[in-house]
Amino acid sequence: MELTKSHIMATTLSTVSEMISENATIFATTVVSAVEMNNTTTSKIDDYKNIVNFNNTGINTTNMTTDVLNNFIQSIDDPLPDFSYEDYNYLNEMKKVGHLEMALKVFFYSIIICLALVGNTLVIFIVWRSKSMRTTTNYYIVNLAVSDILVTLCCSWVHLVDDLSEGWVLGPIFCKINSFAQVLVLVSSTLTLTLIACDRFFGVMFAMRAHMTERRASFFILAVWLSSFAIATPLLVYREQLDRQWKDHHEIWCNDAHAWPKSARMIYYCVVTLLLFFLPLGIMGVGYSLIIWRLRSTHVPGEHVSDRNYQHKVKKRVVLMLIIILVLFAVCWGPIQGYILFAEFRMQHQRPLPSWSEQFHFYASALAFSNSAVNPFIYAGFNDNFRKGFKEVFNLRIIRRRYSAFELRTESIYQSSSISRHSARTCETTNGVAGSRASSRRSGSRSQ
Repeated sequence: MELTKSHIMATTLSTVSEMISENATIFATTVVSAVEMNNTTTSKIDDYKNIVNFNNTGINTTNMTTDVLNNFIQSIDDPLPDFSYEDYNYLNEMKKVGHLEMALKVFFYSIIICLALVGNTLVIFIVWRSKSMRTTTNYYIVNLAVSDILVTLCCSWVHLVDDLSEGWVLGPIFCKINSFAQVLVLVSSTLTLTLIACDRFFGVMFAMRAHMTERRASFFILAVWLSSFAIATPLLVYREQLDRQWKDHHEIWCNDAHAWPKSARMIYYCVVTLLLFFLPLGIMGVGYSLIIWRLRSTHVPGEHVSDRNYQHKVKKRVVLMLIIILVLFAVCWGPIQGYILFAEFRMQHQRPLPSWSEQFHFYASALAFSNSAVNPFIYAGFNDNFRKGFKEVFNLRIIRRRYSAFELRTESIYQSSSISRHSARTCETTNGVAGSRASSRRSGSRSQ
């Protein structure tokens, strides 16, 4: 009696969970046999052999094992109508995080979040408070500070919670917002750094002709945010929370929707990573190299040489600060961008990620988010105005605290003295009344 394709597939799928846990080789042979009898190409056979490879890595990725199995079910011409994941045990290992590891990660992220929020808020406040600080370069720095605050509020703590939790626990809204905000901030920061580099380039190379007004700077900043929003919008559309009910576990994760074609998704991540991150970094590197060359080869002619020398040194210091900001941005965000591109290529070919990929993804993301906490220290270290602004803010707070404490002490002393005077007056009044009564009694007794 000849077996039908559906019967073979039913037999194969009914033993998937047990075969993966007991004998990966038998599982691979069974799946390959079923695929061959389904007249599937040899490339498809190689794809489903990767089920074994994914399981052997032991990585708790976005359900690569079950996704490959799901694609296999959908690829056959006559899929089984009664197939359900509820009939099978969860294929991946449950995430286990030790107490020490959890404490260290929470401590590290708490420092990053506090420094990023406080430092960047002070940067914005200092520029807003002082009219002399309202220059085009400082406007761009304020824009970077806004981006750093946004990524801290929308991404940093979300990444920590996701790393410490089994599956996605923050709901569908944060699933969309997290990825959207990360791309939004990445693109806006890169474009803002490019604007700063262009502003410095034309200011140094064409000092007599270059003149960037505050109005133009505001227009460019608005254009940066509109462009970044448009580029990050696909993640608002295609990023979603997915779930799957197994026999022993309810699986929830955040990933790109199946409606997003793989080819389109690959093109999107390549554009964001290569054209909007690495390419601008290369262009900015060339621009700053030319700026350094011009500053080193420039001699200060004419009268008032001391003043011009001072201005020349200030320009060099500002350029050095901007170069350090750019280098730190590239060092902090480069690893995670490279990893995203690497993982996307592996997923396109349905190849398993290496065993180190999960840990690398965590530390690369933490490094990217730490950039938001470092920038304010760079501003304060290389810019006298920012450093003075930080000192003024902290000194003002100290003075206010001391003044408040002085007011409290003065008020308490005043209240205690008032009470003492009131008590003394009361005693005097009481004694006076008592004395008058006594004298009236004595006079009355004499008259009698």
